[in-house]
Amino acid sequence: MSESDWLEKEFKNIEFGDKRLRDRFFSMANIFSRRPDETINKVVVNFADKKATYRLFSHKNFSSDKILFEHRESTSSRLQNESVALMIHDSSFLASIQKDL
Repeated sequence: MSESDWLEKEFKNIEFGDKRLRDRFFSMANIFSRRPDETINKVVVNFADKKATYRLFSHKNFSSDKILFEHRESTSSRLQNESVALMIHDSSFLASIQKDL
């Protein structure tokens, strides 16, 4: 399954009150899914797309809560058909401590 197919299936019910916001979300999610460890400035090279990405993130109808809610709903739905589910969790963290030399 491609990233695009997975995103469409995972977030099929997501709504932001405007089809353009939804389309932009899927467009940006497709781009970021290919390079999840990079910043917006590295992933989105075109200035107009960069500006559109920041506009999307700051729009009053757009929120990470909506994205996480739909992701939880899709995950819960998938788990209904499984007898066993593994939850992998990375609890590691990095600490940056600067010492005077």
